[in-house]
Amino acid sequence: MTRCDTFAAHQRSLKDGAYKQRTVTGLRHIEPLIDTIAGEPRTVPAIVDRAAYRVVRGALDAAVCATETSVAIEFMPGALVVQVEDDCRCARDLEELEELAAALGGGLNAKRTADGSFRVRAWLPTEGQPPSPAAPPAAP
Repeated sequence: MTRCDTFAAHQRSLKDGAYKQRTVTGLRHIEPLIDTIAGEPRTVPAIVDRAAYRVVRGALDAAVCATETSVAIEFMPGALVVQVEDDCRCARDLEELEELAAALGGGLNAKRTADGSFRVRAWLPTEGQPPSPAAPPAAP
């Protein structure tokens, strides 16, 4: 399946509401859409993983007229950075994604770049987040 086919399938999934029926979300479910992974990959808290997935999903969903997109993930010390860039010229409302990033103590920047593309960049802190339910309890 080409990247365009994967993106089209993802868009169809969003439009028909199939994503609402999934109980598991996270970056591993969108691996075919990720073009670049920088830094040392590591396990991040589940809440950050789900938020990163939602940022990518929301940014791609907002880019309805895009013909090209790129998704980048960067593992930084203490944070996960998610960036989605596209060539869509449509207006978009990303307030929900901004609120999501802020609720985790991070931030989201969404703006048109000098070359006319649109970039959504979210910084999601990984330190100080609640542990994953699957993580072993901390030693006393």
